[in-house]
Amino acid sequence: MFDDTREKSGEDPEFARLVKELVKHLALSLRNVRSYPAGHPFVIKSTSETHELLIQALEGKKELVMVLFENTLMIEGYKVDKETVPAVLGLSIDLARTDIRSISFSPAVRPGDLQGLFQVLAMDKLRLQEAGGAMEAFREMEVKGVGLNEVEYGIVSRKGGDTGPGLGWEGLFDWDSFMQSLSVDGPSVSGSPEMIAELLLSGKAGAGGGG
Repeated sequence: MFDDTREKSGEDPEFARLVKELVKHLALSLRNVRSYPAGHPFVIKSTSETHELLIQALEGKKELVMVLFENTLMIEGYKVDKETVPAVLGLSIDLARTDIRSISFSPAVRPGDLQGLFQVLAMDKLRLQEAGGAMEAFREMEVKGVGLNEVEYGIVSRKGGDTGPGLGWEGLFDWDSFMQSLSVDGPSVSGSPEMIAELLLSGKAGAGGGG
């Protein structure tokens, strides 16, 4: 899944711009859900705008996959850099805090599904534990068009079964392309996934510019 879309989307300036705007709106919507009650105009407006951008990004795709590996966020193989999109930092922190490492959005996603996602991301640790984790919270909120995935050493797979139509799959993460996006000099870092993880944790893999 990642190989095909990365080649197309990574070289598309319009898709790159759309990804940046989408991340900004995801972060803004999350902040509004955290700050205001569900029916507040700010929540409705920002969630609606985020939904519109997401539908644009999903055009021609069966789903849109977002992956967080350590502190790096990627959407369809496109790295979102905190230098160009500062809002990605807060979003990444909330994803890591709630132990959500990868999300799939399907064309069937509704604004209500996004609001459910934001509500889960806004939960504190105690509330999340009481809910039984992010997947159980998703089920309770009847989130359908958003799926949670597991990421482990290059394997991206659905976590806890499907949460919506067309969201059942398992795919290999493109490690070479991923590491190339992190490298200052361009070439990919060779080695096992375990070695790559150690490089990332030690900060030896440089952070390159992400378009």
